[in-house]
Amino acid sequence: MSRLSEKYREKVYTEKLENGLHVVIINKEGYVRSHALFMTPFGAMKSKMYSEDKEIVTFKDGLAHFLEHKMFESKEGDIMDRFSAMGISANAFTSYNETVYYFSTSFDIQEPLELLLDFVQELDCDEASVEKEKGIIVQELRMYAQMSDAKFVQEMFSSLYKAHPLSIDIGGSEESVNSTTVEDLYQCYELNYHPQNMTLIVVSGEDPNKIMEIVKNNQSKKQFKDLPKLEIYSYNEPKEVNREKYSFQMDITQPRFGLAFKLCGINDDRERYTLDLALKILMESYFSTSNVYVQKWLDERLINDSFVYDSEIGRDYGYIMLVSETEKMDALKEEFLRVCHEMVEKGIDDSLLSSIKKRLYGMQIKLMNRFEDYAIAYGRFYYNGIDFFESLDILSNITKEDVKRSIEHITLEHMAEVHLLPLNSDE
Repeated sequence: MSRLSEKYREKVYTEKLENGLHVVIINKEGYVRSHALFMTPFGAMKSKMYSEDKEIVTFKDGLAHFLEHKMFESKEGDIMDRFSAMGISANAFTSYNETVYYFSTSFDIQEPLELLLDFVQELDCDEASVEKEKGIIVQELRMYAQMSDAKFVQEMFSSLYKAHPLSIDIGGSEESVNSTTVEDLYQCYELNYHPQNMTLIVVSGEDPNKIMEIVKNNQSKKQFKDLPKLEIYSYNEPKEVNREKYSFQMDITQPRFGLAFKLCGINDDRERYTLDLALKILMESYFSTSNVYVQKWLDERLINDSFVYDSEIGRDYGYIMLVSETEKMDALKEEFLRVCHEMVEKGIDDSLLSSIKKRLYGMQIKLMNRFEDYAIAYGRFYYNGIDFFESLDILSNITKEDVKRSIEHITLEHMAEVHLLPLNSDE
């Protein structure tokens, strides 16, 4: 095992096992709690891949989420019941970028850790159980479709993107769910859940050598098929937005307005993270509640405390989003555009850049004491080609020039707006 990050007083041990599994143990001496997660970089965005012979391998929309549901069944009984019998909290989630299975405990880690490894590394489903699960997932999709926050964000993505899977709900559609077969699930599982693709991260006060030995003993008893070589699929996404303006109605009391700008992605890992971070700092400087513009909007009731802003630059996508409940959509759009243009033209001053960097740095340091968030962040950075501690160094070294380069990445002409109105409204 290698020991890392004395600079941040963190004891981190990593090892790549013979079967390809990447193991990370973050030792927290003096703590009785443990948190473990098992992660695959297979999420809703990975709907297509290239095989070795350049054939396109296609996964149905929502398949990553469907597979997550099925992983909790086994011949020995429901997995959640087995964790509960140990007095342990366990769960899973699927995002656009990954699927994660995890548990937290204050008891000895061996039994739940072995259960985590075992159930994620064995898919056990048949046609009858898959058919039963379809109804459950469809009900879940219908429930989320009635939640205005989730629905609004999805419509924002659908307005920005035409070909990219960000335009599709993480859970897929009723049609894609109902057409999913046992064969689809097993193909998806074999291609994306091989140890070579996965990372196990354990944040714990227990002896790291003991934890590593548990993992090695568990893995040594298992055999895995050879993993076919797959390559990332490049989506032919146009620069223009899919829908410039979209309105829809739901059973709400307060209208909501969103403005989004479509950006290009960046393939290089370090450059992508640097400019993504620089853009987030820039957005913070113009749209946080400490900004005089935002305070003015609040005072004038252009926005309320629902106001949120976000930005992200991925490998093959990028966006800026501004959203708030408002009765004054036209006026708010005008203000959003005015400030965005000012942001692009003026950039950020040195003192504000320094203060935001310090605040973000402090947040990342504090994150190291929140075991669940720490493990997730560590895994996400790893799959984005950046070491967690390297990310702190990059943050510390962000310059005004980096912010300028992030501004060059902004294209305000590629814009989409979304209006959510109460039922029976006349816009």
